[in-house]
Amino acid sequence: MRSSNLFAFTLVLVPFATLAHADVIAGDPAHPDPGTGLCVPFACFYQGEYQQVYSSSLFSGPFDITGLQFFDSIFAPTGRASGSEVISLSTTSANWNTLSSTFSANVGPTATQVFNGTIGAARPFPGTLVLPFSTPFLYDPSKGNLLVDIQANIVVGGAVLYDTTGFGQPNNFEGVAYMGPAGVVVQSGYGLITDFQGAPVSSSSPEPSSILLLTSAVGGLVYFARGRRRRNA
Repeated sequence: MRSSNLFAFTLVLVPFATLAHADVIAGDPAHPDPGTGLCVPFACFYQGEYQQVYSSSLFSGPFDITGLQFFDSIFAPTGRASGSEVISLSTTSANWNTLSSTFSANVGPTATQVFNGTIGAARPFPGTLVLPFSTPFLYDPSKGNLLVDIQANIVVGGAVLYDTTGFGQPNNFEGVAYMGPAGVVVQSGYGLITDFQGAPVSSSSPEPSSILLLTSAVGGLVYFARGRRRRNA
């Protein structure tokens, strides 16, 4: 009987648990573009701006993004690239086919700086580049597509080619615009395979009655535990 009561209280608490960690990945890390990769913006002495846009359809609802991960699985690095990166995220009205080479035109009103730091630590091959955010970004796909804007200053340019998707293939999820020594390049439907680390966020708050039910359940559980201790004394 005691075990049954405890189990009943536990069932009341379960629906209020935080949503589980569940990354969203643009592209397929197990099947990157064969024979090619992209060293911009994390290697190759790249000093400039890089933008990539992701379709809102990748996300089923609001998502709290806490970091980015990029993949290196095809070409072994020929040196260790290092430098600094400043990363901002925002919603945007642009898609992979309309991304502008005028970078400021792509940035939406929700622009938030999420990373400002250095890269360059040694990593195994194949491996990944993980960039945890100092400030999470709450992305709402109903507000537009997702734009990643990176200001890169790579001062040691070891050749590291990160995995891409959509090379030479139209109608993909990603689009890239970047500025380097050769000027502005826009490549529709092509970009870095990207892992958005984080978790989905519930779009609604608990009703007052739900909060009362939760409070009652916790109180009952405490009362039950105290009664059990007294009987066992």
